[in-house]
Amino acid sequence: IPEIRENLSSLEEGPVTSSARILDRFFNDYRNEVEAHFEYEEQTVFPYIRGLVHGVHTEGYSIEQFEENHSNIEDKLEDLKNILIKYLPGEVPAEELNRTLFNVFLLEDDLGRHALIEDKVLVPYVMQLEENHG
Repeated sequence: IPEIRENLSSLEEGPVTSSARILDRFFNDYRNEVEAHFEYEEQTVFPYIRGLVHGVHTEGYSIEQFEENHSNIEDKLEDLKNILIKYLPGEVPAEELNRTLFNVFLLEDDLGRHALIEDKVLVPYVMQLEENHG
């Protein structure tokens, strides 16, 4: 995310267009959403799981709540790619745009792996722990 922020900053160093301003605002909102996602995991989900591992079931919370509130940050990353591809090619040097897109694709891959691990490993494991402590 910091590399993409740096890439976008370099794209905006030329004449600031309305596309660049929209892109900047969109990315800042996206970054805040990703940070909130990870903070929620660190502050709520992981302590809950640690408790279950140690035999403590926190009443009033379940991994289902995590799944229900699990924002799909991958969809917004797809929107970012579309904005970059659709609105900026004529406004910025191709090399800078390609570097930015490459970093967005890398982030997309990382987040896809993150979501896959959550959905296929973490959530089923925690559901099993909940059943054992239910």
